[in-house]
Amino acid sequence: MDFDSRNKEPESVTTLLKDTAIESVVTSAKEIIVPYRTGTGPGLMMEFGTRSDSGEGITMQPAQTDNSYTGEEPLELYVKLEILTKTGELVEVKPIKSAGGANRANFNQYSVRPNTRGRWTLSCSKHPWTAKKDYISYPSYGGHQHSNIPPPPVAISSISLSASTAPVHATPSPIIFPNLQGSATHYYWEQFPVFATGIIEHFSGCGSATNYISVQVSGLIELPGGENYYYAFNPWGSNAYHGDNHYGTQKLIDLVKIVADTYAVAFPAADRLYIFDMSLFQGGVIDVNRDWKKPFPGHDTGIDADISKKMVPLENRKKLLEIMCANADTYSEQDVPGEASYFHIRVLKTETGAPTEGFAGDSRTIVKCCTGNEINPGALKACISTQTLTR
Repeated sequence: MDFDSRNKEPESVTTLLKDTAIESVVTSAKEIIVPYRTGTGPGLMMEFGTRSDSGEGITMQPAQTDNSYTGEEPLELYVKLEILTKTGELVEVKPIKSAGGANRANFNQYSVRPNTRGRWTLSCSKHPWTAKKDYISYPSYGGHQHSNIPPPPVAISSISLSASTAPVHATPSPIIFPNLQGSATHYYWEQFPVFATGIIEHFSGCGSATNYISVQVSGLIELPGGENYYYAFNPWGSNAYHGDNHYGTQKLIDLVKIVADTYAVAFPAADRLYIFDMSLFQGGVIDVNRDWKKPFPGHDTGIDADISKKMVPLENRKKLLEIMCANADTYSEQDVPGEASYFHIRVLKTETGAPTEGFAGDSRTIVKCCTGNEINPGALKACISTQTLTR
């Protein structure tokens, strides 16, 4: 038997299985093959197989699970997760992986976007039951390397027989739900964090189930370095806590390359562009104050990038602005004491379809530099100037 994938010669298991109920299943097999794989899923994933007389590998299909020897009843907990969209619709989130059957599982693995609200549906067909939910959050999974303030508890509503939207409140683990009716459908709401994280939730009371939840923006790509006319640059200390912050959608990566390459053609003797913050590798808020809160809009969905204004010679900035306006939504994040000055480019909404929230509520002075695909003449002076050159 080969349990560790080190290619040892498999031994005959016929004698090992002698006098057992399944001896007849394997008496004609030459060997039992037990490769295993590891990955993001929990536990050991195994697949049993045999070889035919001709040497062909044959996967053995598992029989129905028999829990009679443990005295336990088969799992009867039904679980479903739905996300509330910005238009008020509920969309079911299908598990990426699960074990134990669709929605009746020992574990389910989900992926949800940060700052979304989900509704859990639960039912237990066996008997009146009391539910308990334990959870642990892992913000380092989302690129947050700081612990000066513990991450806030997840926000959960009370559990109810009503499917209507319910208010949520921060609830430390463990959460003990009241006595619940057997053969009835119950609901509760969960507000997922604004920052990317991994959450492990263990649910008990009707058998047990574990949810592995990736709070993330899926599919972001790292800005490649060394091959285009830019530097991926982290110029200040706060980014030591969010070091991997040059990620974006494919459209943003392409946009940065277009702007940088076109600028290099226009000014071949100039230094490269300095690309500051984009997004973390799993998206979500970059909490530069290390307080798990959103300091300013943007940089959480992979459609934003900052370009240093200081590192571009003044005489080159108008041309750079023309290039950016032709390809992106472009803003100037104006100087304040101790703050760098940047151009902020964002993938055009018409190109990505991703929701953008603008800069409403931002305490900084933000100037929109473009009208359509051209420079806004009234904003030109403000967009190319810098008041402080601290960085």
